[in-house]
Amino acid sequence: MKTTITKEFKFHAAHKLGEEEIFGNCSRLHGHTYKLYVTVSSDKLRNGMIINFRDLKGIVEGTVLKDLDHYFLNEVEWMKAKYTTCEVLIREIWYRLEKELEQYDVRLERLRLYETDSSYAEVER
Repeated sequence: MKTTITKEFKFHAAHKLGEEEIFGNCSRLHGHTYKLYVTVSSDKLRNGMIINFRDLKGIVEGTVLKDLDHYFLNEVEWMKAKYTTCEVLIREIWYRLEKELEQYDVRLERLRLYETDSSYAEVER
C-alpha cells in the first residue's frame, strides 16, 4: 500500500525574466517568497515512517534550497541560461530531488511551487 507525506518549505529569491514585450513587469528585477510543497511516497514503512520529516528537510535544504534561498535565481549555477519562471524552476528542482531521494528508497510524487499566494506550478509523477 502506497503512503505519501508532504512537507512545506519557504525560501526567498529574486529574479528577472526576459524582454518586457513578453514578460511585462517581470522583466525587471523583483523577488518572491516561494512556498515549495514536496510529496514523497513509499510502499514500505521503516520505524513507522516513509522517511523522517527531519531527514526530508535536510535533503531538500541540502540539495536545492541552499542554492536558492536569498539568491538571485538568474545567477544560480543550475539556472543560468534558463528562464527563471516558476515552471522551469520547479522542473529543475524535481530533477535534483528525484535523484537524491532514490538513495532513501522513497519516490518523489509531486512538487508544488507557489510564486505568489495565488499562483503556483505543479509537477507530478
